[in-house]
This record gives sequence, C-alpha cells and structure tokens, in this order.
Amino acid sequence: MLGGFVSYACEDDENEGMDFSAKNNPQNLNAKKTFCGFTLLLCMLPFVQRASSSEGALARPRDVVLTSVNLITSVSWKPGNGAPADQLYSVYYRGSYEKYYNESMLVKDGCNRTRKTSCNLTDVLSLWVHYDIVVCAWTPLDLVCADSEEISVLTDTQIEAPYIDLYVFGNNIKMEMSPPKLHEEDIKYLYSSVLYNVTLCVGLHEHQQQCEYYQSEVASLDFKNIKYNTEYCFTGQIIVEVDNRDKFSAVSQQVCRTTEKEKASKWVVFTTFLISVIVSFAVVFTLLLLGHKIFKMARYIFAVDMPLPKTLLGIPSKQNGTFLLISEKDVIKEVNICSTVEVMCDDVEDDYIVNGFGLQS
Repeated sequence: MLGGFVSYACEDDENEGMDFSAKNNPQNLNAKKTFCGFTLLLCMLPFVQRASSSEGALARPRDVVLTSVNLITSVSWKPGNGAPADQLYSVYYRGSYEKYYNESMLVKDGCNRTRKTSCNLTDVLSLWVHYDIVVCAWTPLDLVCADSEEISVLTDTQIEAPYIDLYVFGNNIKMEMSPPKLHEEDIKYLYSSVLYNVTLCVGLHEHQQQCEYYQSEVASLDFKNIKYNTEYCFTGQIIVEVDNRDKFSAVSQQVCRTTEKEKASKWVVFTTFLISVIVSFAVVFTLLLLGHKIFKMARYIFAVDMPLPKTLLGIPSKQNGTFLLISEKDVIKEVNICSTVEVMCDDVEDDYIVNGFGLQS
C-alpha cells in the first residue's frame, strides 16, 4: 500500500488540471523530489534491516582441530550453530616469519570459499616452521573466523607404529623394525637422534609372559641361542629427539614366532651312525660264526655213511700185520677212521697222513 502511495505521489498526472506554470516551478520540483526520496527510504528500510540481521547471524566455525600424522597435516572443523548447509569457508595460514613482520595471512589454495569442512595443509607447511591456522565462514558482505590454531609439523606430528618382521633360523630369531614413511622422508634424515625400543616376551598367555626390554640404535637385532620349540613375541617403538625432548611413536602390535625343534649336531649324527655300523657288523659276524659252529656240530651228530675211498682199499690188519683187502662196497665212519678199520693209528707209517676220509701217501 505504501508503494502505491509513493507511485501516486511521485507521478506527474496531467489530467488533474494542475497549473503547468506552477508545476514547472523549480522550487516545487525540488520539494517534490525530496518528498519522493524520503518516501523511498522508508520503503527500503525493512529490507535493509533484514539484510543486517542476516549478516549478524553468520555462524562462526567451531571445534577446529589440527591433526598431523607422519607429517601429513590437515585441519577440520564443524559448522557454527545455525549455519546453512551451503555455508562457504576459507582457510588461512601464516608462518612465524610473516607473523613477526605482521604480514597478511595467506589463503590455502583449494580451501577458499569451499563447502568442505576439512583441508589438507601438507603441501604448504614447512616442517621446521611454526604456523597459525585460521578457519573463517565467508559471505560476500562479511567474514567470521574461529580462533587461530598453532602447529609445528615436525614437533607436533604423531609417528605411527613401526612394522616388525621376524625370521627364524633354528634357535635364532632375527628381528627387523621398519619405521613408517614420514611423507616419503627417511626418519633418520628428519630427526637428529633415533632409537628403537624392543620388548621380547616368552609365554603362551599374555598375563603370564616374562618380558625383557632392549634399546638399540639400529633397526635390526639378532637373538641367538634361545630356547628351541618356544614361542617368542616382539613389540617395537621408535624414539626420536626433537626440540631437546624425546618423542615416542605408537607401539606396534605384538608379533610372535616359534623357534624350530632341536636337531642333533653333525658329530652326534656321525658318531651314532658309526656305532650303528660297528654294532651291526659285530652282530652279523657273531651270527655267522655261531652258524658255522652249529653246522659243524650237526655234521658230527648227524654223520652220514660214506663209501670208503680207494686209498683205503688195502690197510694192514691189527691181528696179523698183513694187508687186508677191503672192497669198495665196505664203508667207514668219518668220525673215527682208525677204530673202524681196526688199525692202530700209531702203527701207520709216517709217510701216511690221516685226513677226514682216510689215509693218503
């Protein structure tokens, strides 16, 4: 209604019968312009108030958190209370050098007027510089920022747990600890001092384990001449020195391996083999000798009648000393030739030799 009144008051209506000479008077024209301008200002006042209230409702980002793990640094935040879903944000950073000379903060590329609620800062932050990080809610008419956060990447970054590899050789275990990659950098290059903590535990149940602790300047350790057929469990942790204080990594998960079963030495195996061969030979020889004796005894016990050799066809008689012709059909016992032929062995001349079958010249 107010708009209609302004339109009516400010238009030139030639049908109202007004004096054109008075109407064209400059004083009258100025008065009319002043009236119209004041009326237009009254009409725009509600819109100006609405815009002002909208600017005052710009929500400040909250819960701003800076995180750095293995030198990978990022900032995250939450929208302010009552902030619209399409609220735009910008992230700014400034190093200690720029802060000292009171220079302006730099906006992070890729995180300017964005609807994201996180921003990766790794590529713009130097490892050895302290930085202020600010997150702001942005509109074309205003900029509302959260409190700044400070970070020094090399000092504040969290180092993840190292990796552990175990190699078993008999009753020896070789442990190798590999630190995580710190944004593709070697940990020994970044920190002046690096130490490795190792915990060695023995036992099947965690609450009954017996543990020993070692610290080394090298990432590889050899545990020699430990128990055979026993499970050993290892955990590792890295300690670095930065700003004259120790910084600890996370502790690795426990890794377990069992040593091999005990094996006899080469000398023991050779000695055992040699003794086995000797004993086997002795047993075989004894059996052969015993078999030979038994065979000879059996020949005497179960003697077989044999035909008399031709050499014994004529032998002196015991009664008259004459030769007694014995036919080939007659037989003689092998066990006692002299008594069977009824010849005294002492009467046989020296040029006769008694063998198993009779007399030969």
